[in-house]
Amino acid sequence: MRFTDGSVLGTYTTTTSSGVTSGRWNANDIYNASLNKLWPHVPVFTNTTSVTGTQSFSFSFSPTTLYTPTGYGATGLPAGLSVNSSTGAITGTPTVSGSYTTKLSATNINGAGYSTLYINLSATPGVAATYLIVGGGGSGGSCGSGNDASGAGGAGGLLTGTTGLIIGTTYTITVGSGGASVSNATGNNGGDSTAFGLTATGGGGGGYDGSFRYGNNGGCGGGGGGYYGIVGGTGSQGGNGAGAGQSSWGGGGGGGAGASATNQNGGVGTISSISGTSTYYSGGGGGGADSRFGNSAGTGGLGGGGNGGGTSSSGNNGSPNTGGGGGGFGGPNYGNPSASGGSGVVIISSTSTAATTTGSPTVTTSGSNTIYKFTATGSITF
Repeated sequence: MRFTDGSVLGTYTTTTSSGVTSGRWNANDIYNASLNKLWPHVPVFTNTTSVTGTQSFSFSFSPTTLYTPTGYGATGLPAGLSVNSSTGAITGTPTVSGSYTTKLSATNINGAGYSTLYINLSATPGVAATYLIVGGGGSGGSCGSGNDASGAGGAGGLLTGTTGLIIGTTYTITVGSGGASVSNATGNNGGDSTAFGLTATGGGGGGYDGSFRYGNNGGCGGGGGGYYGIVGGTGSQGGNGAGAGQSSWGGGGGGGAGASATNQNGGVGTISSISGTSTYYSGGGGGGADSRFGNSAGTGGLGGGGNGGGTSSSGNNGSPNTGGGGGGFGGPNYGNPSASGGSGVVIISSTSTAATTTGSPTVTTSGSNTIYKFTATGSITF
């Protein structure tokens, strides 16, 4: 029992001289001597006025109360925050900014007590950044017998846009490798590149003459098909260019900018000026020549696509850090190694300067922008 002067006797059995009925009194009850009566007391909040926080950053508030609450609730919380019904703690990461009026409740055996908490959330401190994310290009195929030419690798996927980055948050950057060279097999797909929760898919590997002539599906471009007109794979991202399938050459790899391969030639890539100069990325590889028909090898697409190989020759590798597809092997092949795809790249441009980076990006400037070119996996924090 708690007297109105603030003293506490706790829960006990007693009989008062004023005639109050004997019995066990709840510790949350208040006895007012002047009125000679018990006041059953509901919980009371003692520290709920206003609190501040920041959008996208961790938030925590714990109320203090009197009269032993056994449960808590809250209505009107900002998105991203929740209340612990046992402790009353409000925690989470708010996804919004602004001022919010939240009604708190606490209950005990006597009922519920209420209070108002004003939550003021400032907008996320952040910077605007433009990005270019390019996946690794696929490698060319390598057929195992005969005079037949192999298809080229498709271009890596390409994503570009603008995003807001939170100050103090570290963002991991992954740069996809080019598809590895193969012998007597369909080419390997390139590796994926990632940044800011986005993934640029690697390009498809080129087809070869054998049991598996089809080029693989990939990022901007699918791999070119092998000899005999077998269809190449298709792209699923960025340019979505399809690899070609030819009866007299190895098919070219699909490129960016919606450019499918044309016969043995690789699809053209996508041009970007994010680095301060206009540069092509994600070119499809050129298909290999076929010695029986005297056909020339395919030309790699602008954007790092490797040229196709001539008679009994490997094609050129895709250019590093372009996402270009590797060129197809020229027949007769007999299982010789194919051309590798070009590795991907991640480029970030912002008017703000990063606080820290890992992975040794190349840092340049263009006008008021600082440009970070990642050619290997790393991280960036503003």
